[in-house]
Amino acid sequence: GIAPGQWIKLSGFSNAANNGYFQASSVTANKVVLAGGTLANEAAGATVGIGGSYLRNGVEAKSYTLEKAFTDIGEYVAFTGMRVASLNLTAETGAMITGAFSFQGKIATARGTSVGTGPVTAAPGHAVFNTVDNIQGLRIGGQAVAFDVSSHNFTIDNTLRAQKAQGSLGNVGIGIGTLNVTGAVSAYFTSRTLYEKHLNWETSSFSFRVVDAAGNGYIFTFPALKFTDGNPLAGGKDQDIIAEMSWTAFRSATLGYTVQIDRFAA
Repeated sequence: GIAPGQWIKLSGFSNAANNGYFQASSVTANKVVLAGGTLANEAAGATVGIGGSYLRNGVEAKSYTLEKAFTDIGEYVAFTGMRVASLNLTAETGAMITGAFSFQGKIATARGTSVGTGPVTAAPGHAVFNTVDNIQGLRIGGQAVAFDVSSHNFTIDNTLRAQKAQGSLGNVGIGIGTLNVTGAVSAYFTSRTLYEKHLNWETSSFSFRVVDAAGNGYIFTFPALKFTDGNPLAGGKDQDIIAEMSWTAFRSATLGYTVQIDRFAA
């Protein structure tokens, strides 16, 4: 079912105002209260769609096996016991959105055959997201931003540590530390609104959406954060003043998570 804080995509309504992306602010047995837009009364009879799935930071430790294949010579390297150490994403003006995952694991083993037992599923062939065509719905403090953002980024760090012991070549385990989620937003300084969130030590939030032309997309949400550093800076004469704001996210007492990634298929 739908969970509080989850984003959903509505489609098929006769009134265009009711189609789009909305966040469930509360969920009961017979009612879902939505935020993120203004809804309108709708006549009965339309066939509507409700889509969306989400992933949140949790407590279950998961490990994976990664494999590097040199298929022309039939050689393989298997990396076992791999845990996701971090994810970072960067969105710069007029550029592709870039990101990277890092892993820590147990050991690497060279093999003459693949560790896989079934067919290889090819990765989707969707176009790479960019900040001109695909960035939508930037929201800070639950409100659509009323200023121009020049760049933003975030890093999710699980603070993993390698556990080693005598008699073992690789790691005997991967320790899990405290989730650390940080980021930054740079925006043209046209009002004091964003800067005051830092000065007043205000608890805020941040979310943004990336969607391709077909409707495939993601929404990244950080429901509780503090702007830990920030300063409007002028690089020099005839240069724009940019407010460069750093933030640290923490667990939302209301929603119970620190970071959420919603996914939507076309």
